[in-house]
Amino acid sequence: MKVWIDVLTPKQARFFSAVIPILEKRGEEVVITTRKYREANQMLELLGIEARIVGEHGGGSLYGKLTASARRILGLAEFAMDEKPDVCLAFASVEASRVAFGLGIPLVLANNSPHSTAVAKLTVPLATKLLTPYFIPKEEWIRFGIREEDIIHYRAADEAAWLKRYKPNKRVLEELNLEERSYVVVRAEESFAAYLLGKVSDEEPIVGRVMEEFFKLAKEPPKMVVLTRYGKQGPVIKEKFGEKVIVPERVVEGLDLLYYAIAFVGAGGTMSYEAALMGVPTISCFPLPPPYTEKFLIERGLILRETKPSKVARLLLDIIERPEAYRKEKEAKRLLDEMEDPAIKIADVVEEVGKSVCSKPA
Repeated sequence: MKVWIDVLTPKQARFFSAVIPILEKRGEEVVITTRKYREANQMLELLGIEARIVGEHGGGSLYGKLTASARRILGLAEFAMDEKPDVCLAFASVEASRVAFGLGIPLVLANNSPHSTAVAKLTVPLATKLLTPYFIPKEEWIRFGIREEDIIHYRAADEAAWLKRYKPNKRVLEELNLEERSYVVVRAEESFAAYLLGKVSDEEPIVGRVMEEFFKLAKEPPKMVVLTRYGKQGPVIKEKFGEKVIVPERVVEGLDLLYYAIAFVGAGGTMSYEAALMGVPTISCFPLPPPYTEKFLIERGLILRETKPSKVARLLLDIIERPEAYRKEKEAKRLLDEMEDPAIKIADVVEEVGKSVCSKPA
């Protein structure tokens, strides 16, 4: 059986990096596509995953997203006609979903973001099966047009798929000239995401305002490692804060960076959840109501939420001054150990869906 996986983001690269070896070990052939997008491409390279680049990221405008998506659908249609996959696996890829549906290829989707309604409307109704964390009610997906019986819960957060396989390595500290527990990691928001268009600016990242408030308060601030996403975020932050910050030019091993950090401040999703599930003191300043995964981790005391920059800064300062009062390594490990492995669940469903099609007479 041939499985086609479409990878759009660094999170998806992490997620499917756990699924791919399981499928291959079971004897399945896996072919992978991605798009031209710096973070996704560099993460795939970091993980040693080969993928064919088809199309590109649509940028921060609706017109750009629409036209890039249309071009990418054509490219993926040619890819699928050449490769003839038996099943498609994607994490809410609009283009892969449309191509799979159009060519009659069974589509297995994973998704933990019903708040991303534009993407959900264009993907969820086309799915043969949808896999999602158990703390997201099925009703959140049914409203997009999928049947309840086609929604499969796994008893885990997505991040468990790769964190269960994670082993710390200090190499990234050497690369960035950092000492263990001597720095704070900051992750900028997904300013080009459809659900944030018009709400945030790539030229004025939310985390920049947080850092400005923090540097006013801290007498001897630790180094801040700022992981940006798009073109202007990095230059803006470097120009404003100079030697107080490190802004890596390329994607680095974020899990190790988080593991050895004093604390993490995130305006996005995945890295906040990774940090929380490793027990790292985590502040979320995500600029919308908390998504389901964030709410789940807040309820378990693993994420602190604050959106006002001055309050985030004061909370971060308290964490730095009293780190042991905030670290939750034992609690995080207990929760992670209780979770099932989403990668195995996804591989099982992909095989079940693909083989049911393969077994049908031509």
